[in-house]
Order: sequence, then structure tokens, then C-alpha cells
Amino acid sequence: MKCRRCGFENVDNADFCCHCGEDLRQMNRLEYQNNLRDPNEQMNQNYQQNFNYQQNQSFRQEQNFRQGMNYNAKDGGEDGMAVASMVCGICALLMMCCVPYFTLVMAILGLVFGILSLKKKPGNGMALTGVITSGISLAFSVIGILMGLSLLLNV
Repeated sequence: MKCRRCGFENVDNADFCCHCGEDLRQMNRLEYQNNLRDPNEQMNQNYQQNFNYQQNQSFRQEQNFRQGMNYNAKDGGEDGMAVASMVCGICALLMMCCVPYFTLVMAILGLVFGILSLKKKPGNGMALTGVITSGISLAFSVIGILMGLSLLLNV
């Protein structure tokens, strides 16, 4: 059944238009009375409406998918900062025992990227992970550097 307001093809006996919400109950009654005259026309119309409904559903699913893709593309900058924070934090944790100055630089970068990302998008898990791992690495790096300096000075 075609909506008289927006022209959307709805399924038979729909009470309201799926597209604009127009009340179709009165139209259903009139159409039912008209279609009692020719049963073959009713079968053809039912087939056509079902076909149009399926096409509209496929089109809407594709639109939703494309909108989701565009939404994710818009968030690339914020997610990029969060990923950079997480990578810096993990690298700092892994290199903590071997290269303390590298760990210090990576931890500071991880904290900066993570905090900037959390300001733009609060609750971002990757940014939070980057801040936590960078903070732990920074603390251990500073402790390691201070212990190394104290050993050098006491010799």
C-alpha cells in the first residue's frame, strides 16, 4: 500500500506508514473494498508490495552500513591518539628494564596522547589503557633512574 503522504510502499494492512508514520487505517478499509472486485489484481499487488518492501529493507540496511562506516571514519583522529597512547604505554612497559631513558620518553608521550584523547572522547578504553600503562612505566622509570643515580653517586 502506497502512503498518500510520502509515497512509501508499505506492506498490506499496515496501520501506519513505516517511513513517515501516517495513519493508513482508513486507506486500508477503502483499498480492501476496492480489491474485493478483482482477486488477481490483489495477488499481483501483494507480490509487488512484498518485493518493494524487501528492496527498501535492503536499501536501508546498506544505508545504515554506509553511515556506520562514515561515522567510524570521522572518529579516526580520536582513536588514533588513543592507539598511540596505548602503543607508547606498552612499549614503555616492555623496555622498562633495558632502556630507562627510552621508557621515560615513551611513558611521557603515552600520557600526553592518552590525556588528549580522553579529553576529546571520555571513557575511551584504549586511551585509558595507554594512560595507565604509561603511568606505571613512568613511575618505575623514574625510580630506576633515581636508584641508578644514587648508586653512581655513592661509589
